[in-house]
Amino acid sequence: MHTSGTSGEVGYFLYAPADHARLRAAAMRNREVYRGLFPRAHLRPRRIRVAFYGATGGHFAGVTSISSLQQGVRRLFINAQAFEVNTPLPQVVERINQFRPDVLWGYTTALKMLGEEQRAGRLDIKPVAVAATGEMVTTADMQFLSAAFGGAVASSIYACTEHMMLGISNPGTDTMTLIDDDLVFEFYEDHSIITNLYNFTMPLIRYRMSDILRPVSAPGARRIVIENLVGRTEQMPVFVNSAGAGDFISPHTINEIFVDGVTRFQMQITGPSSFRFPICVDAGLDSEQRTAAAAGVKARLVEILEQKGLGNVTFEVPIVADIALNERTRKFQLIIPG
Repeated sequence: MHTSGTSGEVGYFLYAPADHARLRAAAMRNREVYRGLFPRAHLRPRRIRVAFYGATGGHFAGVTSISSLQQGVRRLFINAQAFEVNTPLPQVVERINQFRPDVLWGYTTALKMLGEEQRAGRLDIKPVAVAATGEMVTTADMQFLSAAFGGAVASSIYACTEHMMLGISNPGTDTMTLIDDDLVFEFYEDHSIITNLYNFTMPLIRYRMSDILRPVSAPGARRIVIENLVGRTEQMPVFVNSAGAGDFISPHTINEIFVDGVTRFQMQITGPSSFRFPICVDAGLDSEQRTAAAAGVKARLVEILEQKGLGNVTFEVPIVADIALNERTRKFQLIIPG
């Protein structure tokens, strides 16, 4: 699987079937933690319907996990479908209405878009649980999702490509329980260190992450409980299509742009139907290769916009020497609002 590349560089991580088996065993040992993701759904006399709304065009952790639910004995109990976040929103609403999921899972901002569609009456589903992941999830986000979907249990899932499932929020609280059977957590003021004990294929020993985890459980407690994780978030670009309606492009979709020679890029919103997309390229590229790299990015952007029904949106792709960090956070920002 690979990361989204929001740190400025895509990371690739390998798992063997035996590693996944150890991961599933840990999930079985933590059934009480996972219970909030499937409340009451097991009482229904049919397979549980699980919908994932996110990026499906790569080997991301989210779509890989949802695909795994359709393998082996799990497919007898779960009917899981993935819905591409870069599909025009009206089409997604129509398909999810047809599927009528019991559990709705996806990127935080994308789920909030569906919540607005539910409130407007265009989406009409009754999930018993909504799980947000991939972006920052606040208590207010979970309250909104629960209210929008008729009192569904809303949870925040803490996961990453390197270690998969790390924790799940505790319903009705501002805390989260870590899944620490096969993960060793070390807490520091400005970062965390995690050792992965289940992935024998690509061992990650004392792997540093920028996530700041703050334990709140007492020493000797059976589980590690932390303050509800506040992760990284990105601006959600919304553009006006040719029909005059607004639709969004997920940052995760923008991160799916992989072109040889391109090392970094940024979307800079310049208007309701326009943006600038500067790119950095390898210093060793000659003039012809630089032109080819820019052309490759342009082609991928056209594909993304056409897929989303935003073919009217205009943009430019200049090659620049560097893309500056955010002056306040000192971190790379994928999307700059206008």
